[in-house]
Amino acid sequence: MDMSTKPYLNVDTVGRYWLQVTDSNDCYYTYSFNVLSRPSPKVYLGKDTTFCDSINLTVSIGTPSNGESYYWSTDGKSASESFTKEGIYWVMVTNECGTARDTVQFKIAQSPKVDLGNDTFVCGDFELVLYADNPGSSYLWQPNGEESGKVFASNYGRYSVIVTDKNGCTGFGQIEIGHGANELRCSNVFTPNGDGLNDAFDIYVTNPGFYKLSIFNRWGETVYQS
Repeated sequence: MDMSTKPYLNVDTVGRYWLQVTDSNDCYYTYSFNVLSRPSPKVYLGKDTTFCDSINLTVSIGTPSNGESYYWSTDGKSASESFTKEGIYWVMVTNECGTARDTVQFKIAQSPKVDLGNDTFVCGDFELVLYADNPGSSYLWQPNGEESGKVFASNYGRYSVIVTDKNGCTGFGQIEIGHGANELRCSNVFTPNGDGLNDAFDIYVTNPGFYKLSIFNRWGETVYQS
């Protein structure tokens, strides 16, 4: 480092400096100090954002080691702030070199509501119209991949749809279409002789309502009725 005997010194480099002062009696005093450099503060809160249904966001900014202080529009004074409500928010970041400020807006949009109705049973040939209409939205149906607000269902099974609106929020709906006819199955062999084979007479029926069960022996005589 260059030496100077002037009563002043122009400093343009960071580092540690010392000064020795000698008086008329040849007494001297030495002082030392550090010259540091700090960058001016910078801040960016991001783009204005729309959230789906709710906000639960923490934003971190700045460089605390840069000697910065913070002041938020929410009265917060740390380098991070949490948000749960929509609104317009700003923050100021300050150090010895200046002040930076930024503003952001958070909005809340409701996700699309989708109601395809209750699961249903139908008989024979059918064609059901399923609606998921949300104006300005896009659609993706399963199992066939349709992309319109309504589809025509003519097969048994599960139909579902994802609806995405202009804000990127999504809604989901589904419906099960089942066969409404009764199905009846029963044992075709019944030998209740205690040998562990076909000792029980089993009956399976779907959608049971009123029923009457009669069991006859080989001679046509009723042996059981319910």
